[in-house]
Amino acid sequence: AAGSLDEARATVEEALASPWRTADLHAVAADVYGALGETQVSSQQQRLGQFAYLIRANPSHKDSLSNLSQRLSPGIKGRKC
Repeated sequence: AAGSLDEARATVEEALASPWRTADLHAVAADVYGALGETQVSSQQQRLGQFAYLIRANPSHKDSLSNLSQRLSPGIKGRKC
């Protein structure tokens, strides 16, 4: 099971390094990090997923929500909604 979690982490981190940001990606990342016991990163990914959803629902507010997302999740380098 630990090997599959390590594989899941590698896959999630590869996806998070891409330019794509979706609520589903952040939800999966939150689940993977949570299963690994990385609760702070899991919580950050949950928040980023919420922001990604809000941006999809309110595209006219994308810049404001992205800036807020960055301020609330400073520990995640290079992560943008």
